[in-house]
Amino acid sequence: WLLYFDIDQQISEFGLKSIVEQCHRLDRETMYMFYVDQFVDSNTNTPMNVHPNTFLVDATMFRTTGMYDEDFSGNYGYEDLYLTYYYWDQYGGQRAMLGDRQFFQDQNFKTTSLARDLAVNKAKLQQKVLMGMPRPHSFVRFHWQKV
Repeated sequence: WLLYFDIDQQISEFGLKSIVEQCHRLDRETMYMFYVDQFVDSNTNTPMNVHPNTFLVDATMFRTTGMYDEDFSGNYGYEDLYLTYYYWDQYGGQRAMLGDRQFFQDQNFKTTSLARDLAVNKAKLQQKVLMGMPRPHSFVRFHWQKV
């Protein structure tokens, strides 16, 4: 299982323990989302109870579906929305909430040097949706080797 969350999210001890205890009975084709306390979308200044980049997913299923699409790298925004709300539904499977309590808390710090212009990635998302959400060509676009 892979647990993804942003650097400004903090998981509670109870939350981590609960996730680990439940992994053996979870559906491998489901992406599990979590309630997040005190999360405010920095682009819209809107409070939200689910962070799109906070989820648990089966590692094999994640690799099979193509993982994050690196076409979005180098620019801010929409890569998490594309994965969790567009692409996963088409190729991956189901999404569900794991638990009814808040396991994560937003630490309310934002990177100050990060350019938050959404225009480039918003256009990429719209183009990919119109193209039928094609699978990424490769999930890692730099030289690497397994050690």
